[in-house]
Amino acid sequence: MKSQLFFTNKVVMSLKTIRAFQRMLLIAFLLTSSAVVFAQPKSIPRLGAEFWLEPHYTAEYIDAKIQLLAKSHMPVVRVFIGLADTVLVDNAFAAAKKYGVKVQLTFTVPEDPNNEAELKYHAKKLELIVNRYKNHPSLETWWLINEPAHGPIKTTFALQLYRKWLQKKYGTIEQLNKAWQRNFTSPLKNELPSDFSAFDQIEYSPSWEKAGWNYVEFYDWYRFSADNITWILQWIADEIKKYDTSHEVHVNPHNVFGNLIQYDFPAWRKFLTTLGASIHPSWHFGILKPEQFALGVAASCEIVKGSSEPNPFWISELQGGNNIWSGGRPLGPEANDIAQWTWTGIGTGAEKIIYWMLSKRTKTGESGDWSLLDFQGNPSDRMQMAASIAETIEKEKDFFAGATTLKRQIAILISRETMITMLRKNSKDTLVARGPNAHIFTALSYYQALSALGIPATFKFIEDFDWENKKDFIAILPNATTIANATAKQAETFVANGNKLIIDGLSGYYNSDEVNTPQVGYLFEQLCGATYKDIRVEENIHEIGVAGTTDSLPVCIWQIEILNKTGKVISKSGNRVLAVRNNYGKGEVVWMPQLAGLGAWLSDSRTFTNWLQTETKAIGESQPIVFSKQSPNVVMSVLENKGTYVTIITNGNNQSAKVSLKQQKPLSATVLFNTHSQPASFASPSFLLQPKQTIVLKWKPVTSIKK
Repeated sequence: MKSQLFFTNKVVMSLKTIRAFQRMLLIAFLLTSSAVVFAQPKSIPRLGAEFWLEPHYTAEYIDAKIQLLAKSHMPVVRVFIGLADTVLVDNAFAAAKKYGVKVQLTFTVPEDPNNEAELKYHAKKLELIVNRYKNHPSLETWWLINEPAHGPIKTTFALQLYRKWLQKKYGTIEQLNKAWQRNFTSPLKNELPSDFSAFDQIEYSPSWEKAGWNYVEFYDWYRFSADNITWILQWIADEIKKYDTSHEVHVNPHNVFGNLIQYDFPAWRKFLTTLGASIHPSWHFGILKPEQFALGVAASCEIVKGSSEPNPFWISELQGGNNIWSGGRPLGPEANDIAQWTWTGIGTGAEKIIYWMLSKRTKTGESGDWSLLDFQGNPSDRMQMAASIAETIEKEKDFFAGATTLKRQIAILISRETMITMLRKNSKDTLVARGPNAHIFTALSYYQALSALGIPATFKFIEDFDWENKKDFIAILPNATTIANATAKQAETFVANGNKLIIDGLSGYYNSDEVNTPQVGYLFEQLCGATYKDIRVEENIHEIGVAGTTDSLPVCIWQIEILNKTGKVISKSGNRVLAVRNNYGKGEVVWMPQLAGLGAWLSDSRTFTNWLQTETKAIGESQPIVFSKQSPNVVMSVLENKGTYVTIITNGNNQSAKVSLKQQKPLSATVLFNTHSQPASFASPSFLLQPKQTIVLKWKPVTSIKK
């Protein structure tokens, strides 16, 4: 890494001519400066790190650390900003300008202001900060807030907003009384001030967050909580745009598996430029095993990407160091882990990956943890690995600048309403099928099975999925217990147009009013050509036979008997019909009401993966490169640029894994990056991956290889 590399910075087309001219002068200065500068060309994935600025840091110390980032080919630095931090941030900006590093500036606005006065205070703070830095050539992005979503907010101000939310939904207090089964009064207008609303009588009640008999209050409170997060984010974005419309606006939700109930990502697209996520295995992968961490990174990215499209997405925070105290579990990532997680993010299309963090904090709850640097302030092997990845991307800039992920033809659909229902049910036992994670476990199970086959898939919120404009597509409802009535009609259009819908588990068992639909007309009865007949309890994990597979499929706890009408039976137990396939219009539906995805997640997923491979055969055969046999806990991402491919393959297992690739047409590979020793080229599509090994291969058509 001794050579100096120079690139022009990304120019935002909406900037005025004078701003463009200023940037040209800056670039000219950098090209003639003796400073070491590592900038990046447009569209290449870039790495960077959070730099936590502490009051005792001198300008020289800040300069040295940002220079270190630049020398490590990581030209992105993220810093937090409060009104008291401007001297520190000024020093960071000065160093960033000197070394060609772009600054991500995170505001410290609370997501739960206490009153209007506090909101006005923060509005003024935003005005001062935005105007202070908006014209700085190193500024790239405004971060609205850090990791929003910490559960329902109970401040007085939030309650005021909730009353307005309820009034908008119900119109009159009488309608709310009917829904909530309450008896709030509706006083005469001449008895109270003109600005009084009958909804002002509503005060916070702990019952809103308990699994009580009145489900409507529970649903309203959690739906409002998600809308309230959206509101504060939009408020901050609007305040920024009063003074600056030229720079990106970003936010980093965290723990997407656990916090999706609080996030309405599709609503955020109207005010965000990019969407990211904090991905810290020590905090966010409590539901995963260590060998599934690469899968967890990939799935997190696909959830964020599916919600951000067509806008870019990032990994806004990626764990860069150990946790002794400040993690949900202790975790000390090795250099191979950094390679695995980073390359997996790049393979899913992340525009930036920013590590948390560059250097250790000296005090507070995270002191001594997280750092890419060692205790002497030198790059650890983790940072050296990150620098090596960044340098590889730079060397292959002609490919990565125009690379795209493969088109996703399979979507696993996420239901926030299901998560609210399962949270409200709040079963007292430990049965996973009755717990709040049953839906997300099932979604991850389908993603894991497809990943083991090398077939790309994405995640979409049900309400954000394009049901009307798909062709030769597969959508999966993964035990999505609660689904709106309107979704059934949308699904009928989707299937009739020539697509496939796989309905797993208790999907559609309730509508969004928690009405049990089998009793009033199962939502998908038309599509499935069948409906519910009865439900019985079996062993927690039991097996069923399915047509087309030689081995039995493990399923979880319930035995759901189907009343079949027009469907083709694909699974039976004695005289009981357990699953059907039904043609509808130009497409088909596979209704597997048994909890097959959850059963595979909790036991052996091998036979489930075989079954899913059969159901996705056409899409699997259309992919340029897939696994020719199951590769559990081996994650492969494929990028494409004008007929050339890059495969990123990482072994999450603690033992070696044999990988066999199947190509749609003959390709020849060279090694771009490898965490272990390996030949410089591949003559065979089969090879052995060592434990935790990551290898990046570049494939070209055989006919284009010069002899």
